[in-house]
Amino acid sequence: MLDWLFSVEALGAFLTCFATLMIFSFLYRDNPFYKFAEHVFVGVSTGYGIVLMWFQILRPNLLDRLVPPVDAVRQQLFRAGELAPEAYATAPISMGQRLAHGQFIYYVFLTLGVLMLFKISRKFHWLSRWPLAYVIGAFAGIQIIQAAQGALVPQLEATMKDFSGRETLATWMADSCRALPAAELPTRRAEQAGWIADWMKALGADSVQALRAGEAWQTEQEGRLNDVAGLSSLEEPGADLPAAFKRMRQEQARVVARDADFEALLCAAAGGRPLDSLRLDGDAAAWGTAPWQDALLLAATTVWLESPATRQALGQRFAPGLGLPTPIAAEALAYPEGHVSLVQLLKAEAFPQSAKLDWSLPGTRKLADSLLSDVNARPERLAEWKPAQLEDLLKRLKTAGITGSAAALDARLRVFETLPEPGRTQARGEFLAFWKEGVTRELRDLRQTWLLHTIALHTAPDPLSSFSREELKAFGQDPAAWASTHGALDTNGARPAVSVAKVRTGMAVEILSNLLVLVGVCAGIFYFFFSKKHTGALGVVSKVGIAFLMMSFGASFGYTVMGRISLAIGRFQDLLAWPWMAGTALIVLVVALAVESRRARQS
Repeated sequence: MLDWLFSVEALGAFLTCFATLMIFSFLYRDNPFYKFAEHVFVGVSTGYGIVLMWFQILRPNLLDRLVPPVDAVRQQLFRAGELAPEAYATAPISMGQRLAHGQFIYYVFLTLGVLMLFKISRKFHWLSRWPLAYVIGAFAGIQIIQAAQGALVPQLEATMKDFSGRETLATWMADSCRALPAAELPTRRAEQAGWIADWMKALGADSVQALRAGEAWQTEQEGRLNDVAGLSSLEEPGADLPAAFKRMRQEQARVVARDADFEALLCAAAGGRPLDSLRLDGDAAAWGTAPWQDALLLAATTVWLESPATRQALGQRFAPGLGLPTPIAAEALAYPEGHVSLVQLLKAEAFPQSAKLDWSLPGTRKLADSLLSDVNARPERLAEWKPAQLEDLLKRLKTAGITGSAAALDARLRVFETLPEPGRTQARGEFLAFWKEGVTRELRDLRQTWLLHTIALHTAPDPLSSFSREELKAFGQDPAAWASTHGALDTNGARPAVSVAKVRTGMAVEILSNLLVLVGVCAGIFYFFFSKKHTGALGVVSKVGIAFLMMSFGASFGYTVMGRISLAIGRFQDLLAWPWMAGTALIVLVVALAVESRRARQS
């Protein structure tokens, strides 16, 4: 205890409590201790604001634009091909080069900022009107766009909701114990089946195949959806949440374990064989993969072979047989001649065509990744890629002319052509086995990720995902009876039937509420139209706008008061966190106030 009392933490706790109590001492009366705390707060806030203004606004947005840092100039020179990778860290950059690479447009903003300072001059104060006009005009333009996009347009869209819209219907289903108008169930199941059939056609299946695969997929996914959507145990009173979440994870794992069935449905629709059934014998034409499988094989091969761990294993395992040093053997198999590397592919937009980059140098790839990690940051494992990143990669591979995994693998197998027989056949076989083991593991993880993503987002483009199969079947047979047994209890303990009219009425009330907000926004805007006298219809609209503005100001003031009260409660909780220090600080402050009051009376 004594060690803590004389520690830095105890001193900080005492100063925190003492400073808080000095501010609260204003409730007693104005006194020197309150003024001291007030001046310290204002001074610290001003100093912190100045430092923040310099390091987060002025320096990065003005000074570094006029005189770029040395690293920024080196990066520009490197991208232009004027700086070799090995000379990047040591190349001297003069002040002239930094000024030459500056953005000269920012001298205009610097001039506007200097003109603002003429506000303090009586003779030249008129010069400050130019930057002031620019600031006011720019601020007004930005605020108009933000107000329109952030308030006006969303409220306008909310007044035009479809009565069968996903969000509105899902909300009212939840509020009414998931009651659904009778006509919605078959309609939405038909929409879902059509959506799946269209998706299957895009994979190359004909109409009959798409319809059959779509129906099979819909049945399969409804079962899996029921497995992973069993959240009812979380809603029960006294539910064991840790156990419930553990059960959910087990159900998800069980669903993922059946991912081969999911892929079999895709293969039945568009052709090809499941990945686990592939028999790789070096003949790419005999693979029999479907179009989407071939694209994923290509992406998985590219990503997996370029990971540092795989490239290290490649070099150690095949360097002796190829008769090459370990790093060169890894480079030859990961980036064979004529096959673009993933770094070259993903970073192409960051380097001009004229950039003189020697990718054979060991430092080039490392430098490219370190300089451009924010351009196309990517995980090393394919399963960790986001859907948009994976889609972008497949598009880039196609744009680069690399459209098939067979060609990409053959380019790597040609590396073994320099080996004499029989070592060539053995090395090719070992590489194919090594490739299949790693790539299929990548694809299996990616397939599981896609499966859960599909269940969560693409199974049903409607709110039916909250229903179990039993509920859907019971509701489809007799909607009125289902609603009467699942509706919310009223004050008398009865279960009123949830009718279609009630759901529609609720949606209409929501639309009218949004319409009321939209009227208030427009009326408030018309109040500030001062180019015409507020008489007649404009006067009526202006008075309505005043009423809405008063409600808005009152709500804002109430929110501010509530925030200040919450802040005061938080400060009192800080005092209670250190009761001994708070008590000591209070005693010291009371004694100091008494001494100060006695001194003031004597003087």
